[in-house]
Amino acid sequence: MATLQASELVAVQVADNPRILCAAPAYLATHRCPERLADLDDHACLTLHAMDAWTFRQAGHPVAKRIKGRLAASSVDTVHAACVAGAGLAMLTYWDVAQDLANGTLRALALSDAEPEQLAIWAVLPTRQHMPARVRRFIDGLKSALMASIPPQTR
Repeated sequence: MATLQASELVAVQVADNPRILCAAPAYLATHRCPERLADLDDHACLTLHAMDAWTFRQAGHPVAKRIKGRLAASSVDTVHAACVAGAGLAMLTYWDVAQDLANGTLRALALSDAEPEQLAIWAVLPTRQHMPARVRRFIDGLKSALMASIPPQTR
């Protein structure tokens, strides 16, 4: 689940991995919703230790936005829980927040001048040749299951 680097391996995209900027209604009740990328500077952002920047697409180009967070955690689960508790904004994948978006525990936020750079879920193989049928069936089944569970507006 990342941007792939050049290598000799063969990568097959299994599914999109939409990233979503989100916040709890409790946080948004006391803080103005960010409208532009620069507005993130005025918000409590919840980050992972390894990610001091969030990547966005702005005018078709990738932009890394350095984030000064209220909380930097080593686990996605901690960032997710803090976001649900109303501690600030988080950039999480759809898979982490799907249930929260559906039940209203979290709200997806849209910026007018940028959107989160999207990642994908990849199956990385040593070669396309001699791929066992069971591996191909597994990848195809995983692809179908994951794509069926992502709403079209987040793809």
